[in-house]
Amino acid sequence: MITENPVNVIVSSAGQSASLSCSASGEPPPTYTWSLNDVAVSESSTVTIVANDGGSNLILSSVGSGNVGDYNCLADNSQGTALSNTATLEIAGIRTSTLILNPNLLI
Repeated sequence: MITENPVNVIVSSAGQSASLSCSASGEPPPTYTWSLNDVAVSESSTVTIVANDGGSNLILSSVGSGNVGDYNCLADNSQGTALSNTATLEIAGIRTSTLILNPNLLI
């Protein structure tokens, strides 16, 4: 069961750091996986995933356009899985949009 959901974050400009947190209860203690737009997040030179006391922190040391989107935390143990609410990461002044193609217009 998720006990702390990540919250929306807006950084004022690209290159700033950001952090998302998630916690869950359960026995045995759960392991955590983060996703961005439904794709698993991997650690890199600018992305660190840190286990904390009963939870997980996703730390982005330099937010860029590739980090913008919807994040979820998945807590998993032998008893089952729990998915957090979605938290959106944005850079102020940069709008994200969804492109919808009309297949009837494709030639």
